[in-house]
Amino acid sequence: MHYMYNGETKKGQEYFLFPFSREFIAKTGSNYKNWFYDEEITKNNHHGLFPYGKEKFDKYLDMCESGKEEIVLGVAISNELFKIDVNDDDFGTLNGLSLTDHDQDRQDIAYKAMEKHNSKLVEGFNENPFFCKCKNLDIREYIHIGNISLQRINFINGSAEFAIVMDKEYHGQGFATEALHKLIDHGFNKLNLHRIWSGTAKTNIGMQKVFKKLGMVQEGVFKDATFLNGKYEDIVCFAILEDEWRKQNGI
Repeated sequence: MHYMYNGETKKGQEYFLFPFSREFIAKTGSNYKNWFYDEEITKNNHHGLFPYGKEKFDKYLDMCESGKEEIVLGVAISNELFKIDVNDDDFGTLNGLSLTDHDQDRQDIAYKAMEKHNSKLVEGFNENPFFCKCKNLDIREYIHIGNISLQRINFINGSAEFAIVMDKEYHGQGFATEALHKLIDHGFNKLNLHRIWSGTAKTNIGMQKVFKKLGMVQEGVFKDATFLNGKYEDIVCFAILEDEWRKQNGI
């Protein structure tokens, strides 16, 4: 599994952007679908209105993997492997074991962990060798923390909309701004887009702060355009043009 981009937040936290796919979900042990049943994550969007069944999810993943309609990237961070405090309830800390991109190496690590800690079970290993736990020992290489996407891509008008959803544990840490910066840069420098925009509920102050950090300008307000939490809310629309982006980034 290979990432498309990586970078660091202003706080020095490294992140990676992977094509969102079944392989990515399997190797990160993602609980992505459960985000849409979390009211803290869905309070400012329309996720979670209807059950996210297998047929619907498979159709979405087919679209993501085809790359024909949207560009959907999974935001991930490195897992701090084997850093477990030693106490009576833990097996302890494993040092000197590295994780590679080969299944057999992952399997060797799992069994070395079992042998060192006298454990006979690696939970979930048979079902998913990329996401298994030896008690509190988590041997995933990456942890899925969010998704970003370019959608409504129109090459005639040179425009696209971006969207984002983040696991609530990683809100406010700078990952959204930095990941979207990479995505916008991809849109202008790889896809030859001219205008990239996005919108959010007027009550979503956090997302509006992200827009402004990205140098986007508020273009308008759609009155009572979305129904959230029992009432209609305005949607504010922000956008940035290619020349504005290049100027503010010194390109």
